[in-house]
Amino acid sequence: MSAVVARLATVCSVLAIAACNMPGTPEHEHEQSLMEFQADADHVNIADAQADFTAGHYISARDRFARLVAGDPTNMKAKLGLAESLLALNDYTNALGAFKLLGDDPAYRAASLQGQGLALMALGQVDAAGAVLLEAAKADPGSWRSWNALGQYYDAKQQWAFARTSYDNALTASREGAPVVLNNVGMSLMLQKKYAEAGSRFEAALKIDPGLVAARNNLRLALSWQGRYEDAAANPGRDEVASILNNVGYIALLRGDYVQARIYLLKATEVSPSFNKIAWDNLRLLEAMSGRRGMAPAVSGTGLVPAGVAPGQ
Repeated sequence: MSAVVARLATVCSVLAIAACNMPGTPEHEHEQSLMEFQADADHVNIADAQADFTAGHYISARDRFARLVAGDPTNMKAKLGLAESLLALNDYTNALGAFKLLGDDPAYRAASLQGQGLALMALGQVDAAGAVLLEAAKADPGSWRSWNALGQYYDAKQQWAFARTSYDNALTASREGAPVVLNNVGMSLMLQKKYAEAGSRFEAALKIDPGLVAARNNLRLALSWQGRYEDAAANPGRDEVASILNNVGYIALLRGDYVQARIYLLKATEVSPSFNKIAWDNLRLLEAMSGRRGMAPAVSGTGLVPAGVAPGQ
């Protein structure tokens, strides 16, 4: 608040100097100038905060919006921006409260409901989220984020037809959100064990947005479930090799393909820069499931260590 007060004091000082330089100016014109100056300042601040948000600088956006709300609790644009920033920062509890503070203003009701629903879903309050999201979609049928979240809600309930309708509505409502929605359609199909169909949705999402990490990771899982292990493990980033190999091996394990599971899990331990507990635990699970009791035998050059012990301990 001190920064806000200091800023307002600076504004008043500038206006006072301007008034002194304009002798004979009526008092009501001075007041009008003050209002216009403050309106311009607020506009710039909002624009700066929104620019930060658009650029993904969510902490800076949150702080800017918070200062605006502190200075003017009736600034609805700033209140919405603050709520969205908190949501983007995964601060779901505070985001939920911030969206509720938008109240019943008709201009912001749909955004308030949508934000509350998204926050509730993230907090695991699925039933409460579903009810709120339905209201949000009714309030604004063009809100792709509400429809997309409703699809996730119905997936959690295994109501596949309703989920697909929700995702279709999301795709119709927004081309901007298509990669995210297509990824979630793929996830829905994965939950139904329709792995080839799921893979095609992930590929479609990546064609639109090659940088969508979730879709690329999910595509690897879908390929693994189809037994296409080499395709699933192809072209990994340097920092993700071990995790990809582990995931491919784990899915091979779940499919009962123990030979391939062992190959990929051992590779995961080989390339890990430090002790890979997840891969090692999966190897132990493999030994149990394949009928060989005890720990996986040591293999020369793999760098395996006994379970539960990390290098240097």
